Amino acid sequence: MSEEKFYHFGYASNMLKERLLVDRPNAYKKFVCVAKLQGYKLTFDRIWPLPGDWHGPCATIRPDPGVTWGVVWELEKGDKDALKNQECKLNDIDVIVEDQFGNKYTCLVFEMGGSDHPGERPSPQYKDIIIRGARQSGIPEDYITVLESFEDNGYDGPHALYSQVLESLGHQAFVTLYISSIGSRKLSMRTFLYFAFGSNLLKERLHIENPSAIFKGIAKLQGYKFLFSWGNQDSSPEEACWKGCAANITEDPSSHVWGSLWELKDEDRPSLDRQEWGYNPITVTVCDDKGATYTCLTYQMKGEPTGETLPSPQYKDIVIRGAKQSMLPPEYIKFIESFPDNKNTTPVDIYDHIVKSLT
Repeated sequence: MSEEKFYHFGYASNMLKERLLVDRPNAYKKFVCVAKLQGYKLTFDRIWPLPGDWHGPCATIRPDPGVTWGVVWELEKGDKDALKNQECKLNDIDVIVEDQFGNKYTCLVFEMGGSDHPGERPSPQYKDIIIRGARQSGIPEDYITVLESFEDNGYDGPHALYSQVLESLGHQAFVTLYISSIGSRKLSMRTFLYFAFGSNLLKERLHIENPSAIFKGIAKLQGYKFLFSWGNQDSSPEEACWKGCAANITEDPSSHVWGSLWELKDEDRPSLDRQEWGYNPITVTVCDDKGATYTCLTYQMKGEPTGETLPSPQYKDIVIRGAKQSMLPPEYIKFIESFPDNKNTTPVDIYDHIVKSLT
């Protein structure tokens, strides 16, 4: 990492990229990984008498034998003061966190000082942003369950910061408050947008685990390039279910990636995450052929590329079938067809299943 950058460990609302950028919309940001902080637990406290921007207490970490999960972000050092200003009521400290592969990162994190109001309930809006960030980043599902278990304070009045974050996500029109049968206030999110660029271009492949997906059209992701790669250092591509490398995107200012835009029910997000278990979820902005822009979920392969680049002919065929089904530009389809494959001839069960569903 460059001396001009630093790592920030976001464990609450800053797990959501759109919240992190509210005060720094043009800030350099890079999702590094999901990581865990040992010896701390997450709780909700406040040290000031007023509710604040989130209409309730804020998250903090406290020493504890447990673990706190969060996101490691790479930020410009010039943005450090703005980040500290956002977290003005908290103390900044350095901690060491560890990702799922055992890699360690020294990160700036924020911890509340003494507390006069420990263990209070957060607003449902603040809690929702934390959970959205956890899902967007691929935090382990059992930890998300822990986050969901915190009771909220039922606040349902105006919430400027929450509305601002939702607007940047493109979800404002889909958000409603309702009263559940037990009388507690909860947030109901209906749908989200997903940008597919690999095998999920094909409806029949995506619908295996995500039957609610509705095709909305094609879109272009600028500043990224398409490739086939492999990021698992502990196994070879031939051991995977597709018997070869998988589609991936990497940042490249001079390139673009075409894909299909899908609308899914929020309840299907966990199944999409499970299907894309080898990828990190990221949020991107894409545009359609009319110039309209959309904020979408997509996935980028975990780990450092091993140098492997060959997909199986079966996997490549599904990607091309999906590109043609979605009616991506002909020149882009030719671009995908130009990639060599690994000539695999062993059976690929998922391929046989999909092809059978097409006949």
